[in-house]
Amino acid sequence: MHRSRQARLLLMSALIANPSELGAWLGQATGTPTAVINEPWRPTRTLRVIAGIDRERGNVAANAAYQHLQALPPHRKRQKFKTPLALLAGLQGAWTSQTVDDYALVQTDIEVPAAVTRKARWDPAGYCTPAAAAIVQRLGLRGE
Repeated sequence: MHRSRQARLLLMSALIANPSELGAWLGQATGTPTAVINEPWRPTRTLRVIAGIDRERGNVAANAAYQHLQALPPHRKRQKFKTPLALLAGLQGAWTSQTVDDYALVQTDIEVPAAVTRKARWDPAGYCTPAAAAIVQRLGLRGE
């Protein structure tokens, strides 16, 4: 306001929770009439995705780690391995559709740590933070 008194248009993020209150405050602070346009339309589609462990490929990796563990001395109780992520994408925005074609399962080459035990059980516990970091890193490498 004090930097550009001649400005007549202020564009704000769609994430502002109280646009009407902000518009009223701007009107009072500047003495200029304001009009809040609260439009839900966005110029781009929103792609919603859930990342999770790819069970089939994860089982292959876990079995290989288990075979390796069996060849090690008995005091070794766990064998670490990497398991790939898959993405479930909602292609129509909100997750409201029951139509199978509105979703896509996408395999990735992004891997997260897991471990297998001598009882042939594998535990992906704690993979969320490494998975988020791996996805962000991949997006950063692609310049996204």
